[in-house]
Amino acid sequence: MEKYFGQTIQVATALNKGIINDHFDVIPAVGIEDKARKYSGFLLRDFNIAEGPVQCSELKQKNGRDYQNIEDKFTNLPLEEALAKAREIVNEERVVLYLEREDAKTFPSPCHREIVWHPKGWEPNEG
Repeated sequence: MEKYFGQTIQVATALNKGIINDHFDVIPAVGIEDKARKYSGFLLRDFNIAEGPVQCSELKQKNGRDYQNIEDKFTNLPLEEALAKAREIVNEERVVLYLEREDAKTFPSPCHREIVWHPKGWEPNEG
């Protein structure tokens, strides 16, 4: 049931292949120093595989390879509060919960996320 908890995966984007499941993303808020690290949360649904990955952002706009529905759910929360709020949302929406860890800069790509929680029977889909 919990076989993916704690694993790091690569989320698909316009520029790279990866996991395309609907998900909730908890990521560090932009421009906030490490001492006062805050997090934002987004619900991403309906990944359009299109004809990708593409090679540049100009093609991304023409191609449409990306999540088609992105909802901003919260911003600038401390990590514990962000994860608590995210767990409420993923329990209701039945989607996987990803976390971009503070040490994400050590990952090979900014598209890598840690799986914090997933619904029973969830399996990653790649595209």
